[in-house]
Amino acid sequence: MKLLFFANVLLIFCVFQAATLSKEKQEDILKTVNDFRNKYATKEKITDMNALIYNPGLEQEAHQYSTCDNYKLLKNTSLYFPSGPETIDEFFEVSAAQKESQKSKKKFGFDHVLNPTFRSIGCALFEKTCPETVMYTTEDFYKMITVETRGICFLSEKVYCPDGIEEHGLCKVIPKSESSVSDRTLNLFLLILVILSLI
Repeated sequence: MKLLFFANVLLIFCVFQAATLSKEKQEDILKTVNDFRNKYATKEKITDMNALIYNPGLEQEAHQYSTCDNYKLLKNTSLYFPSGPETIDEFFEVSAAQKESQKSKKKFGFDHVLNPTFRSIGCALFEKTCPETVMYTTEDFYKMITVETRGICFLSEKVYCPDGIEEHGLCKVIPKSESSVSDRTLNLFLLILVILSLI
């Protein structure tokens, strides 16, 4: 019985680890999105565009919809669908040719990610890309492209504090020497405690 329980705990732990993006991948997504927001803010002269912080809690929410079919069930949710740099380049080309950038933002699905008020983001990547057809027109041309969607990201306007919140509502700042243990190391430590309790 104990062996079966241990096997279940180990399976849950392995699934959780597989579902969590690596720190490197999180930072890569965050840099790409913030660079995109910064470029758009510069182009549109937006002065209050927030830099996003990566939120693992939002990532866990995103994992519930990380297939090509599941994400289509979401309604009235603040989402962003990562794609290749060529899609972003195409967006800027189209928005430059249109007088109303809001229309091109909606067409490309960028109306949420380019909202200045969002403060945090968490993403899950698809096992395979999900192709979506985008059709748009400008005063000069009509075009249809296929966008290879690579994942799904949830956005939030709430302030995310990785190290918790102080009593006055400000984010805690913990020196790196005190916060050097990664989340994965902590999870491994908790698993070892569970194993030891079964012996």
